[in-house]
Amino acid sequence: MKISACLLNWRRPECMKQIVQTLKSYDLFDEIIIWNNGESLNIDDVQITDCGKNIACLGRFMAIQAARNKLVYVQDDDCIPSKQSIEQLIRLMGDNKFDFANNLRLSHYNRIGCAQHLVGWGGILRKSEFGIEEIAGEYKRVFGEDELLYRQADDLFFANTKTFTSVLADVPGLQESDKNALHLEKFHVRARERMLSRLKFLTFNVDRFTDLAYQSGEDGRRDSQIGWHNYFGDLIRNSSILDVGAGLGFSRERLSRNNNKVTLQDVFPGASVDIFDDIWKIPDKSYDVVTAFDVLEHIVDDVSFLDDLKRIARKKVVITTPNRLVFNCKNRYHIREYSPNELMEICGPGRFAIGRTTDGGQIQYLDRAAFSETMEPALCGILEISS
Repeated sequence: MKISACLLNWRRPECMKQIVQTLKSYDLFDEIIIWNNGESLNIDDVQITDCGKNIACLGRFMAIQAARNKLVYVQDDDCIPSKQSIEQLIRLMGDNKFDFANNLRLSHYNRIGCAQHLVGWGGILRKSEFGIEEIAGEYKRVFGEDELLYRQADDLFFANTKTFTSVLADVPGLQESDKNALHLEKFHVRARERMLSRLKFLTFNVDRFTDLAYQSGEDGRRDSQIGWHNYFGDLIRNSSILDVGAGLGFSRERLSRNNNKVTLQDVFPGASVDIFDDIWKIPDKSYDVVTAFDVLEHIVDDVSFLDDLKRIARKKVVITTPNRLVFNCKNRYHIREYSPNELMEICGPGRFAIGRTTDGGQIQYLDRAAFSETMEPALCGILEISS
C-alpha cells in the first residue's frame, strides 16, 4: 500500500528534522512532502514547498493536493507518533470503511469520544474524498481569503468526511513544541465554532444542513424527544423556559403546559424558533429553566456550552443525550457522545435519570452509582442553579 506523508511546518525546523528522520525509519511512506509556513527549511530527500507566509493549517491541504498517492498521512510539527500508532491507522484505512482515521491523546479521546477532526497527532485520509480546490474556492467566494480559513482549515475540509474514526494513541510531544504554540486552546475552540457556523452558507454544504431540519429517517430531525418533552412539560409549572437547539419546534406545545412560557432557540436553516442566534448572546438569568434535548452531542465546545446554559438559567438546566455505550458514535452529525460517567463528569453536581424518549414521559431517577452502570439508551441530567 503506497502512502504519501504530508507534514506541516511553521517555526520548528529542528522538530521537523526529527520527525522526517523518524518517519523515514518507519519505512511506511514512499514520499514525504513538507508545506513550510516558516523560514527556509533544508532537509534532504523530501519535497519542500516554501509558502513565504504563514497560512497555518490551509498549508496541510495544499500539500495533500500535491501528493501522488490516494492515501495520505498528515501530522503537525510538534510530535512523533509511534510506528505502531500509524500502522493501526493504516489497517483501519485498508478496510475501505473510512474516509479518515486519526490519533487522539487520552485527554481529548475521553472528552470527544470518536468524532473529532484533530489531525495534528497523526491521521490518514483518502485523498479522493476531499475536493480541495472546490471547497477552498467556495469558501473564498463567500467569505474571502481570511485568517479563519488559514487557522481552521481542518474543520472546513474534514466537516465533509462521511465516515471516520479516532483511535486512542500515545503520541509524545517534542520539547520545542510548547514554545511556539500556534494558539491557545480556548481561542482555538472559539475559532472552530465560528468556522462550523459558516459551513451552512457554503454551496457544497447546503443540502447537508437543510437535511438536518427537514430530512426524515436516521439523519433527519425527527420528533424523537417526545418522552422528555412530556415529562418536563408536566413537571415544570408557571415558569419561563428556553429550549436550546429546538429544531422544528416540536417541544413548544408540550413544554407550554401548566402555564409555562416557552421560547425556542436554534441556529440552523429550517428551524422553527423564536431566537435564531448563538446562546452566548442571551443575557444572564433570563429564563427560569433552560432545556437542551439531545443537543450536547452536537456541540464542539461542550464545556462552554454548559456554562452558558447555567448562566442563562435562574433555577434549573435540563440536559439529555444518547448513551455512548449503546450508540457508539454511529451518528455522523455527532461531535461526540457521552457515557453515563462522562455526562456526570461534565455536568457536575445534579440529579440524573434514564428514559425512553419516544414513550409517554416516564423516566427513572438513579443515584450516581447506578447511573454510571446503566445501559439504557437515553440519559438525562437535571442541574439546579444556586441563586
